[in-house]
Amino acid sequence: LTAINLFGYTGGSTMALANGGVKVTHVDAAKNVVKWAKENANASGLEDAPIRWIAEDSMTFVSREIKRNNVYDIFVADPPSFGRGPKGEVWKLERHLLDLLEAARQLCGGTPKLFLLSCHTPGFDLNRLNQLVGQVFRSGDPQHRLQQQPTKIALTIQAEDGKTLPSGNCIRWIA
Repeated sequence: LTAINLFGYTGGSTMALANGGVKVTHVDAAKNVVKWAKENANASGLEDAPIRWIAEDSMTFVSREIKRNNVYDIFVADPPSFGRGPKGEVWKLERHLLDLLEAARQLCGGTPKLFLLSCHTPGFDLNRLNQLVGQVFRSGDPQHRLQQQPTKIALTIQAEDGKTLPSGNCIRWIA
Protein backbone atom coordinates (compact mmCIF):
# COMPACT_ATOMS: atom_id res chain seq x y z
CA LEU A 1 0.00 0.00 0.00
CA THR A 2 1.06 3.59 -0.65
CA ALA A 3 -0.01 6.73 1.19
CA ILE A 4 0.33 10.46 0.83
CA ASN A 5 0.26 12.56 3.98
CA LEU A 6 -0.22 16.24 3.16
CA PHE A 7 0.50 18.97 5.70
CA GLY A 8 2.30 16.17 7.53
CA TYR A 9 3.77 18.31 10.32
CA THR A 10 5.92 16.33 12.74
CA GLY A 11 4.93 12.97 11.29
CA GLY A 12 2.53 11.22 13.68
CA SER A 13 0.30 9.90 10.90
CA THR A 14 3.30 9.17 8.69
CA MET A 15 4.89 7.05 11.40
CA ALA A 16 1.65 5.19 12.16
CA LEU A 17 1.25 4.32 8.48
CA ALA A 18 4.93 3.35 8.04
CA ASN A 19 4.80 1.23 11.18
CA GLY A 20 1.89 -0.63 9.54
CA GLY A 21 4.02 -1.42 6.48
CA VAL A 22 2.71 1.36 4.22
CA LYS A 23 5.05 3.22 1.85
CA VAL A 24 4.47 6.88 2.75
CA THR A 25 5.08 10.20 1.00
CA HIS A 26 5.19 12.86 3.73
CA VAL A 27 4.69 16.44 2.50
CA ASP A 28 4.99 19.68 4.45
CA ALA A 29 6.03 23.15 3.29
CA ALA A 30 8.31 23.85 6.26
CA LYS A 31 11.77 22.31 5.90
CA ASN A 32 12.42 22.51 9.63
CA VAL A 33 9.19 20.62 10.35
CA VAL A 34 10.09 17.89 7.83
CA LYS A 35 13.50 17.61 9.53
CA TRP A 36 11.72 17.29 12.87
CA ALA A 37 9.44 14.58 11.44
CA LYS A 38 12.51 12.64 10.21
CA GLU A 39 14.04 12.91 13.68
CA ASN A 40 10.78 11.63 15.19
CA ALA A 41 10.80 8.68 12.77
CA ASN A 42 14.40 7.86 13.68
CA ALA A 43 13.62 8.10 17.41
CA SER A 44 10.70 5.71 16.81
CA GLY A 45 12.90 3.10 15.14
CA LEU A 46 11.57 3.89 11.65
CA GLU A 47 14.81 5.21 10.12
CA ASP A 48 14.70 2.47 7.47
CA ALA A 49 10.94 2.68 6.83
CA PRO A 50 9.87 3.48 3.26
CA ILE A 51 9.12 7.17 3.87
CA ARG A 52 9.68 9.79 1.20
CA TRP A 53 10.23 13.19 2.82
CA ILE A 54 9.12 16.21 0.77
CA ALA A 55 9.58 19.85 1.91
CA GLU A 56 7.31 21.65 -0.54
CA ASP A 57 3.96 23.37 -0.81
CA SER A 58 1.40 20.54 -0.65
CA MET A 59 -0.77 21.70 -3.56
CA THR A 60 2.27 22.32 -5.79
CA PHE A 61 3.50 18.80 -5.07
CA VAL A 62 0.04 17.31 -5.58
CA SER A 63 -0.28 19.01 -8.99
CA ARG A 64 2.98 17.42 -10.12
CA GLU A 65 1.98 13.99 -8.80
CA ILE A 66 -1.29 14.17 -10.75
CA LYS A 67 0.58 15.15 -13.94
CA ARG A 68 2.94 12.19 -13.36
CA ASN A 69 -0.10 9.90 -12.98
CA ASN A 70 1.12 8.77 -9.56
CA VAL A 71 -1.63 7.07 -7.58
CA TYR A 72 -1.89 6.43 -3.85
CA ASP A 73 -4.05 3.94 -1.94
CA ILE A 74 -4.33 6.12 1.15
CA PHE A 75 -4.91 9.87 1.47
CA VAL A 76 -4.25 11.71 4.75
CA ALA A 77 -4.36 15.48 5.22
CA ASP A 78 -4.41 17.85 8.17
CA PRO A 79 -4.56 21.24 6.45
CA PRO A 80 -4.15 24.45 8.43
CA SER A 81 -6.64 27.31 8.41
CA PHE A 82 -3.99 29.47 6.76
CA GLY A 83 -0.43 28.88 5.65
CA ARG A 84 2.36 29.89 3.29
CA GLY A 85 4.50 27.63 1.17
CA PRO A 86 8.27 28.04 0.83
CA LYS A 87 7.85 30.25 -2.26
CA GLY A 88 5.09 32.38 -0.75
CA GLU A 89 2.21 30.18 -1.93
CA VAL A 90 -0.88 31.01 0.07
CA TRP A 91 -3.15 28.33 1.52
CA LYS A 92 -6.58 29.27 2.89
CA LEU A 93 -8.80 26.41 3.94
CA GLU A 94 -12.03 28.15 2.94
CA ARG A 95 -10.68 28.84 -0.54
CA HIS A 96 -8.65 25.70 -1.23
CA LEU A 97 -10.31 22.77 0.54
CA LEU A 98 -12.46 21.71 -2.43
CA ASP A 99 -9.35 21.77 -4.66
CA LEU A 100 -7.55 19.59 -2.11
CA LEU A 101 -10.44 17.11 -2.05
CA GLU A 102 -10.58 16.95 -5.84
CA ALA A 103 -6.83 16.34 -5.89
CA ALA A 104 -7.32 13.57 -3.32
CA ARG A 105 -9.83 11.87 -5.59
CA GLN A 106 -7.44 12.08 -8.54
CA LEU A 107 -4.44 10.92 -6.49
CA CYS A 108 -6.40 7.88 -5.32
CA GLY A 109 -7.70 6.84 -8.72
CA GLY A 110 -11.22 7.88 -7.73
CA THR A 111 -11.70 5.95 -4.51
CA PRO A 112 -9.09 5.70 -1.74
CA LYS A 113 -8.75 2.58 0.39
CA LEU A 114 -8.44 4.95 3.36
CA PHE A 115 -9.29 8.66 3.49
CA LEU A 116 -8.54 10.75 6.55
CA LEU A 117 -9.10 14.51 6.69
CA SER A 118 -8.72 16.44 9.92
CA CYS A 119 -9.59 20.08 10.37
CA HIS A 120 -9.00 22.41 13.28
CA THR A 121 -10.58 25.52 11.74
CA PRO A 122 -13.49 27.15 13.58
CA GLY A 123 -16.55 27.17 11.35
CA PHE A 124 -15.74 23.86 9.65
CA ASP A 125 -17.97 21.58 11.67
CA LEU A 126 -18.49 17.88 11.01
CA ASN A 127 -21.54 18.36 8.83
CA ARG A 128 -19.82 20.93 6.62
CA LEU A 129 -16.71 18.75 6.21
CA ASN A 130 -18.86 15.71 5.46
CA GLN A 131 -20.84 17.69 2.88
CA LEU A 132 -17.66 18.83 1.10
CA VAL A 133 -16.19 15.32 1.08
CA GLY A 134 -19.48 13.95 -0.27
CA GLN A 135 -19.67 16.68 -2.91
CA VAL A 136 -16.35 15.50 -4.36
CA PHE A 137 -16.38 11.75 -3.71
CA ARG A 138 -20.06 11.08 -4.50
CA SER A 139 -20.03 12.77 -7.89
CA GLY A 140 -18.75 11.58 -11.25
CA ASP A 141 -18.23 7.99 -12.33
CA PRO A 142 -20.36 5.60 -10.19
CA GLN A 143 -17.40 3.18 -10.05
CA HIS A 144 -15.35 5.79 -8.21
CA ARG A 145 -17.88 6.97 -5.67
CA LEU A 146 -17.76 6.35 -1.96
CA GLN A 147 -20.41 3.74 -1.31
CA GLN A 148 -20.63 4.01 2.47
CA GLN A 149 -21.00 7.15 4.54
CA PRO A 150 -17.72 8.47 5.94
CA THR A 151 -17.29 8.38 9.71
CA LYS A 152 -17.54 11.81 11.32
CA ILE A 153 -15.31 12.23 14.36
CA ALA A 154 -15.31 15.19 16.73
CA LEU A 155 -11.75 15.59 18.03
CA THR A 156 -11.53 16.51 21.71
CA ILE A 157 -9.03 16.67 24.52
CA GLN A 158 -10.29 15.28 27.80
CA ALA A 159 -9.16 16.81 31.07
CA GLU A 160 -8.65 14.82 34.26
CA ASP A 161 -11.92 16.22 35.62
CA GLY A 162 -13.79 14.68 32.65
CA LYS A 163 -14.46 17.94 30.83
CA THR A 164 -13.69 18.01 27.12
CA LEU A 165 -12.14 20.70 25.00
CA PRO A 166 -13.09 20.74 21.30
CA SER A 167 -9.98 20.27 19.18
CA GLY A 168 -11.27 19.97 15.63
CA ASN A 169 -13.04 17.51 13.40
CA CYS A 170 -12.14 14.52 11.30
CA ILE A 171 -13.71 12.68 8.39
CA ARG A 172 -12.59 9.06 7.89
CA TRP A 173 -13.57 6.65 5.18
CA ILE A 174 -12.28 3.09 4.87
CA ALA A 175 -12.97 0.98 1.79
